[in-house]
Amino acid sequence: MAQPIPPRRCSDRTLSLVHHLVIGNNLPLEKVAAACSKICDSLVMEFVAKGDAQAQRLLETRDSTLQDYTEQSFLDAFDEYSAVEGCVGIDGMDKTSYLLRQKGTNA
Repeated sequence: MAQPIPPRRCSDRTLSLVHHLVIGNNLPLEKVAAACSKICDSLVMEFVAKGDAQAQRLLETRDSTLQDYTEQSFLDAFDEYSAVEGCVGIDGMDKTSYLLRQKGTNA
């Protein structure tokens, strides 16, 4: 039986779910950032732009175009809790992975 990951020990996890939570479930970026800060000292978080094929599929079911869902608003939301330690764009895709470390930690 798999053991649950203890809180604050998920530093090597890649989270490619922001677009699902924000676009698909209408959660504000600020709430996603706050939740991540409570469970991880550091993480790799993927931002998927609205131009991505998966994001476009999610947007088809939304009444709104989510004007505030931008890479800058993503960075602003996470900036309250985390510092960007690095980032890498994925060639040919509307995706960028960010290494985020919670402010005030040395994880």
